[in-house]
Formats: sequence, structure tokens, C-alpha cells
Amino acid sequence: MAEYLTLEDVKKKKSRYRRQFGALPLRMSDDGRIEVMLVTSRETRRWIVPKGWPIKGLTGAQTAAREAQEEAGVIGVTGKHPVGAYMYDKRLKNGDSTRCYVELYPLWVVDDLPRWPEHEQREVEWLSVEAAAERAGDESLGDLLRAVHNNGLPRSSHKLYRKARRVHEDRDGVLDKAPKKCKQSTEPTQSA
Repeated sequence: MAEYLTLEDVKKKKSRYRRQFGALPLRMSDDGRIEVMLVTSRETRRWIVPKGWPIKGLTGAQTAAREAQEEAGVIGVTGKHPVGAYMYDKRLKNGDSTRCYVELYPLWVVDDLPRWPEHEQREVEWLSVEAAAERAGDESLGDLLRAVHNNGLPRSSHKLYRKARRVHEDRDGVLDKAPKKCKQSTEPTQSA
């Protein structure tokens, strides 16, 4: 059964499960709707978000931003607070699995890299929030994305978007261009 977690739930789960930090890469489409980038996992090729284990010396938001750059080749402005969290079973190298919860931080994308550490191991795709929820390889990630679609992003995410827009315009003047290496969604986008 899917287990989408509120931020209050996350506080209760910290001691019971292994913790990871993830990025929710976001951009605004040409028609003003929010889109989400999903990436494939390296082994099972499921559609997920960039995520990883805590990194000593980095906050959860900083770790999420690093994972987004390494796994999806995107750079952006990350929120200090997660939009929520989800649970999944992580398959370990020794064949065992462990239950993890992922704190998911919004990341408004300001640039994409032509090459990044895992570009040959993963596919990336921009989708409407609704389509991303349907495609998500983890049921609880899909539930969290549906909650974002139905309830919208926290107000702080809108401030992040404005900040990301300023950063991008300072760099090259246009924020809402599609990254060159990503497949453009052919599905209509939905507002979150």
C-alpha cells in the first residue's frame, strides 16, 4: 500500500526507516503550467525523482540539489523545506531491501547540463504533474505528486520560482526554455 507522508509524519518516521533526500525538479511550461522532471532508475528503469543518501556536511536541500545535478543534469534553486515525503523499498547491492523514506525538496530548474555524471545511465523527461504522478515507479511517489497536483505547492515554492527566474534571466535572459537533452512531453500539462 502506498504511503505518502505529510511533513508531520516525516518527523515520526525518522527513527524507524532509512532516510534519503530527493529533488522535485520543476519548471514552468510556455502556457504557465508547472512541469516535473522524472528520471529512470539505473537498474529497474522505473520513473523516479533524483534522490540519495544524506551527505555529511550538507543539508537535506543541498543533498537534493546535488543528486539532481548528478542524476538528471539540472541545476536550480532549492527550497529549504520539503514539500512532503514518500516511502519505498530500496534494493541493496547485496540483494536485501530496506524501507526508506524520502524527503522531497522543490528545485526550480535554471539550467541543464549537456553532460552530467549519470547521463549515460538514465533517461530524463519533463511531464505535467498529473502525468508524472501516473508514471511514477513508486506508488507513494505518485500519491505525493497527486497531492501536489491537487493542493498546489507551498507558498514558499512560488517565491523560489521568482528567485530562480531572476537567476536564470541574469544568466541568459530566458527562463522557460525546454532543456536540450530532455524529451518534451506530448501530453497536455496541468496546473498544480
